Amino acid sequence: MQETQVGLADGSRSQENIRSDSLALTRWVSALCALALFACTACVAHAQVWVDAGQLNGKLPDWVDPAYVKLVPEQHEPIIVYRHWCEAVYRTVCKRVWHEPIVHVIWERTWVPARYELRDCWCDGHLSQELVLVEEGHYEMCQHEVVVSPGCWEIIEVRELVSAGHFDDIR
Repeated sequence: MQETQVGLADGSRSQENIRSDSLALTRWVSALCALALFACTACVAHAQVWVDAGQLNGKLPDWVDPAYVKLVPEQHEPIIVYRHWCEAVYRTVCKRVWHEPIVHVIWERTWVPARYELRDCWCDGHLSQELVLVEEGHYEMCQHEVVVSPGCWEIIEVRELVSAGHFDDIR
């Protein structure tokens, strides 16, 4: 009997054969990756053994290397810490402060009387003086400034914070 040719008459391979070969190759690669991963984790897990320290009763088995034993630190009495509130500390500082003068402006309506002037005039061939009205009497708004308190320097005491209130630990 004659062997079946994988390729076509012209020497090329069919699409179906190419697909089946690539699928088989993909399965082999994924299987090898899984095997390598399992082998690596198995080697690491082989060297680790977890032992409950309560079951040892203070003794180490022969197969435990003393270099890897973590000693339990000695138990000390607990440190008791009391919290104490420290009040804030202030200092008194004297400062010189200028106070502006306080001035009130008052408007008043005042009467301004009429203003007359004597002027020389020629009447009937001789020189005479007569009183002439220059400005009529009227009301006028006048402004007056009244000083309520003059400007002055004042020395005031100010409290400045030196250190804020805080808790202090006492052992």
